[in-house]
Amino acid sequence: MSASVLRAAAEAKIGAPHAASAEALPPGDTVPRSLRERLTWNPAQGRVCDGPRHYLLMRPDVLMGAVVAMAPPARRSFMSALAASTRDHGADSLRAYAQMVQGDRQALIDATAAAAADLGWGCWSIRFQDGSLQLEVLDSPFAAGWLAASGGRASDEPVCAPIRGMLQALAEVVLEGPVEVQETDCAAVQVQEQLQIHAQGAHPADLTLTADAVGLQAHGAVCTCCFTARPRSPV
Repeated sequence: MSASVLRAAAEAKIGAPHAASAEALPPGDTVPRSLRERLTWNPAQGRVCDGPRHYLLMRPDVLMGAVVAMAPPARRSFMSALAASTRDHGADSLRAYAQMVQGDRQALIDATAAAAADLGWGCWSIRFQDGSLQLEVLDSPFAAGWLAASGGRASDEPVCAPIRGMLQALAEVVLEGPVEVQETDCAAVQVQEQLQIHAQGAHPADLTLTADAVGLQAHGAVCTCCFTARPRSPV
Protein backbone atom coordinates (compact mmCIF):
# COMPACT_ATOMS: atom_id res chain seq x y z
CA MET A 1 0.00 0.00 0.00
CA SER A 2 1.39 3.40 -0.98
CA ALA A 3 2.24 6.12 1.50
CA SER A 4 -0.36 8.41 -0.09
CA VAL A 5 -3.13 5.83 0.39
CA LEU A 6 -2.17 5.29 4.02
CA ARG A 7 -2.02 9.03 4.61
CA ALA A 8 -5.48 9.50 3.08
CA ALA A 9 -6.84 6.73 5.30
CA ALA A 10 -5.42 8.43 8.38
CA GLU A 11 -6.87 11.80 7.44
CA ALA A 12 -10.27 10.22 6.83
CA LYS A 13 -10.30 8.97 10.43
CA ILE A 14 -9.88 12.41 11.97
CA GLY A 15 -12.94 13.32 13.98
CA ALA A 16 -14.57 9.91 13.57
CA PRO A 17 -15.79 8.09 16.71
CA HIS A 18 -13.89 4.95 17.70
CA ALA A 19 -14.19 2.30 20.39
CA ALA A 20 -13.60 3.56 23.92
CA SER A 21 -13.57 2.25 27.44
CA ALA A 22 -16.85 2.21 29.30
CA GLU A 23 -15.59 4.32 32.17
CA ALA A 24 -14.58 7.10 29.75
CA LEU A 25 -18.15 7.71 28.55
CA PRO A 26 -20.24 10.34 30.30
CA PRO A 27 -23.67 9.21 31.58
CA GLY A 28 -26.09 8.92 28.68
CA ASP A 29 -23.34 9.04 26.06
CA THR A 30 -23.80 5.94 23.90
CA VAL A 31 -21.32 6.86 21.13
CA PRO A 32 -17.74 5.73 21.86
CA ARG A 33 -15.26 8.56 21.56
CA SER A 34 -11.76 8.49 20.12
CA LEU A 35 -8.84 8.06 22.48
CA ARG A 36 -7.63 11.63 21.94
CA GLU A 37 -11.07 12.85 23.07
CA ARG A 38 -10.98 10.69 26.18
CA LEU A 39 -7.51 11.64 27.36
CA THR A 40 -7.49 13.95 30.36
CA TRP A 41 -4.64 16.13 31.63
CA ASN A 42 -4.25 16.68 35.37
CA PRO A 43 -1.54 19.34 35.97
CA ALA A 44 -1.82 19.02 39.75
CA GLN A 45 -0.80 15.36 39.59
CA GLY A 46 1.22 15.59 36.39
CA ARG A 47 -0.79 12.80 34.79
CA VAL A 48 -2.30 12.07 31.36
CA CYS A 49 -4.99 9.40 31.59
CA ASP A 50 -7.68 7.49 29.73
CA GLY A 51 -9.87 6.44 32.62
CA PRO A 52 -7.64 4.32 34.90
CA ARG A 53 -4.91 3.97 32.26
CA HIS A 54 -1.94 6.29 32.72
CA TYR A 55 -0.07 7.49 29.60
CA LEU A 56 3.32 9.10 29.05
CA LEU A 57 4.24 11.68 26.42
CA MET A 58 7.85 11.35 25.28
CA ARG A 59 9.90 12.45 22.29
CA PRO A 60 10.82 9.45 20.11
CA ASP A 61 14.46 10.52 19.83
CA VAL A 62 14.75 10.56 23.63
CA LEU A 63 13.58 6.94 23.90
CA MET A 64 15.39 5.66 20.84
CA GLY A 65 18.54 7.64 21.66
CA ALA A 66 18.99 5.30 24.62
CA VAL A 67 18.61 2.34 22.27
CA VAL A 68 21.14 3.79 19.83
CA ALA A 69 23.64 4.15 22.67
CA MET A 70 23.39 0.49 23.70
CA ALA A 71 25.81 -2.22 22.62
CA PRO A 72 24.12 -4.63 20.15
CA PRO A 73 23.60 -7.51 22.65
CA ALA A 74 22.05 -5.16 25.22
CA ARG A 75 19.98 -3.51 22.51
CA ARG A 76 18.49 -6.81 21.37
CA SER A 77 17.67 -7.78 24.95
CA PHE A 78 16.07 -4.42 25.68
CA MET A 79 14.00 -4.42 22.50
CA SER A 80 12.77 -7.94 23.20
CA ALA A 81 11.77 -6.94 26.74
CA LEU A 82 10.09 -3.78 25.47
CA ALA A 83 7.99 -5.76 22.97
CA ALA A 84 6.98 -8.26 25.67
CA SER A 85 6.06 -5.50 28.12
CA THR A 86 3.95 -3.72 25.50
CA ARG A 87 2.20 -6.98 24.71
CA ASP A 88 1.46 -7.69 28.39
CA HIS A 89 0.35 -4.21 29.45
CA GLY A 90 -1.17 -3.15 26.13
CA ALA A 91 -3.63 -6.00 26.48
CA ASP A 92 -5.36 -3.90 29.17
CA SER A 93 -6.29 -1.28 26.58
CA LEU A 94 -7.47 -4.01 24.19
CA ARG A 95 -9.79 -5.41 26.86
CA ALA A 96 -11.34 -1.96 27.24
CA TYR A 97 -11.86 -1.64 23.49
CA ALA A 98 -13.26 -5.17 23.24
CA GLN A 99 -15.78 -4.42 25.99
CA MET A 100 -17.20 -1.54 23.97
CA VAL A 101 -17.40 -3.36 20.63
CA GLN A 102 -18.96 -6.48 22.18
CA GLY A 103 -16.61 -9.00 20.60
CA ASP A 104 -16.64 -7.51 17.09
CA ARG A 105 -13.14 -8.40 15.90
CA GLN A 106 -13.08 -5.96 12.98
CA ALA A 107 -14.24 -3.15 15.27
CA LEU A 108 -11.47 -4.09 17.70
CA ILE A 109 -8.92 -3.91 14.88
CA ASP A 110 -10.25 -0.52 13.80
CA ALA A 111 -10.21 0.78 17.38
CA THR A 112 -6.62 -0.35 17.88
CA ALA A 113 -5.48 1.35 14.68
CA ALA A 114 -7.31 4.54 15.61
CA ALA A 115 -5.83 4.58 19.11
CA ALA A 116 -2.34 4.07 17.69
CA ALA A 117 -2.79 7.17 15.53
CA ASP A 118 -4.13 9.17 18.49
CA LEU A 119 -1.04 8.25 20.53
CA GLY A 120 1.37 9.20 17.74
CA TRP A 121 2.33 5.61 16.90
CA GLY A 122 1.91 6.23 13.17
CA CYS A 123 -0.87 5.44 10.71
CA TRP A 124 -1.79 1.74 10.97
CA SER A 125 -3.39 -0.34 8.22
CA ILE A 126 -4.29 -3.90 9.30
CA ARG A 127 -5.67 -6.69 7.11
CA PHE A 128 -6.26 -10.44 7.22
CA GLN A 129 -4.19 -12.46 4.78
CA ASP A 130 -3.69 -16.24 4.65
CA GLY A 131 -4.74 -16.74 8.25
CA SER A 132 -2.44 -14.00 9.56
CA LEU A 133 -2.62 -10.31 10.40
CA GLN A 134 -0.61 -7.98 8.19
CA LEU A 135 0.19 -4.52 9.55
CA GLU A 136 1.63 -1.57 7.65
CA VAL A 137 2.65 1.51 9.64
CA LEU A 138 3.32 4.86 8.04
CA ASP A 139 5.42 7.29 10.13
CA SER A 140 6.57 4.90 12.86
CA PRO A 141 7.87 7.14 15.68
CA PHE A 142 10.31 4.43 16.72
CA ALA A 143 11.97 4.23 13.30
CA ALA A 144 11.96 8.03 13.05
CA GLY A 145 13.33 8.31 16.60
CA TRP A 146 16.18 5.92 15.79
CA LEU A 147 17.14 7.86 12.67
CA ALA A 148 16.94 11.20 14.46
CA ALA A 149 19.04 10.00 17.41
CA SER A 150 21.60 8.23 15.21
CA GLY A 151 22.03 11.10 12.76
CA GLY A 152 20.40 9.12 9.96
CA ARG A 153 22.48 5.99 10.47
CA ALA A 154 20.63 2.81 9.51
CA SER A 155 19.92 0.15 12.09
CA ASP A 156 21.15 -3.41 11.59
CA GLU A 157 17.81 -4.73 12.87
CA PRO A 158 14.17 -3.59 13.00
CA VAL A 159 13.55 -1.15 15.86
CA CYS A 160 9.76 -0.90 16.26
CA ALA A 161 9.53 -3.26 19.24
CA PRO A 162 6.52 -1.59 20.91
CA ILE A 163 4.48 -1.96 17.72
CA ARG A 164 5.42 -5.64 17.55
CA GLY A 165 4.23 -6.05 21.13
CA MET A 166 0.91 -4.31 20.54
CA LEU A 167 0.28 -6.28 17.36
CA GLN A 168 0.94 -9.49 19.28
CA ALA A 169 -1.63 -8.52 21.92
CA LEU A 170 -4.19 -7.75 19.21
CA ALA A 171 -3.45 -10.84 17.11
CA GLU A 172 -3.77 -13.19 20.08
CA VAL A 173 -7.33 -11.92 20.54
CA VAL A 174 -8.26 -11.82 16.85
CA LEU A 175 -6.59 -15.11 15.90
CA GLU A 176 -7.61 -16.73 19.20
CA GLY A 177 -4.30 -18.20 20.28
CA PRO A 178 -0.55 -17.73 20.61
CA VAL A 179 1.08 -15.91 17.71
CA GLU A 180 4.50 -15.06 16.37
CA VAL A 181 5.15 -11.48 15.23
CA GLN A 182 7.87 -10.36 12.86
CA GLU A 183 8.76 -6.89 11.62
CA THR A 184 9.48 -7.74 8.01
CA ASP A 185 10.40 -4.20 6.88
CA CYS A 186 11.60 -1.30 9.01
CA ALA A 187 12.17 2.27 7.87
CA ALA A 188 15.24 2.47 10.11
CA VAL A 189 16.80 -0.41 8.15
CA GLN A 190 15.44 0.57 4.74
CA VAL A 191 17.35 3.85 4.72
CA GLN A 192 20.56 1.93 4.05
CA GLU A 193 18.87 -0.11 1.32
CA GLN A 194 17.61 3.09 -0.31
CA LEU A 195 21.09 4.58 -0.17
CA GLN A 196 22.53 1.51 -1.87
CA ILE A 197 19.86 1.59 -4.58
CA HIS A 198 20.40 5.29 -5.27
CA ALA A 199 24.16 4.89 -5.19
CA GLN A 200 24.27 2.15 -7.84
CA GLY A 201 25.72 3.66 -10.97
CA ALA A 202 25.95 7.12 -9.42
CA HIS A 203 28.95 9.34 -10.02
CA PRO A 204 31.13 9.65 -6.86
CA ALA A 205 30.43 13.39 -6.76
CA ASP A 206 26.71 12.65 -6.45
CA LEU A 207 26.96 10.25 -3.50
CA THR A 208 26.97 12.97 -0.84
CA LEU A 209 23.82 14.51 -2.30
CA THR A 210 22.24 11.06 -2.52
CA ALA A 211 23.01 10.34 1.13
CA ASP A 212 21.58 13.71 2.17
CA ALA A 213 18.38 13.07 0.20
CA VAL A 214 17.90 9.62 1.70
CA GLY A 215 18.57 11.00 5.16
CA LEU A 216 15.94 13.70 4.74
CA GLN A 217 13.42 11.10 3.60
CA ALA A 218 14.24 8.90 6.59
CA HIS A 219 13.95 11.75 9.10
CA GLY A 220 10.56 12.55 7.62
CA ALA A 221 9.54 8.93 8.32
CA VAL A 222 8.11 8.62 4.80
CA CYS A 223 8.88 4.91 4.64
CA THR A 224 6.49 2.20 5.76
CA CYS A 225 7.24 -0.44 8.39
CA CYS A 226 5.59 -3.83 7.84
CA PHE A 227 4.68 -6.55 10.34
CA THR A 228 3.21 -10.05 10.19
CA ALA A 229 1.44 -11.89 13.01
CA ARG A 230 0.69 -15.56 12.40
CA PRO A 231 -0.40 -18.46 14.65
CA ARG A 232 2.51 -20.05 16.47
CA SER A 233 3.44 -23.46 15.14
CA PRO A 234 2.94 -26.36 17.58
CA VAL A 235 6.18 -27.64 19.07
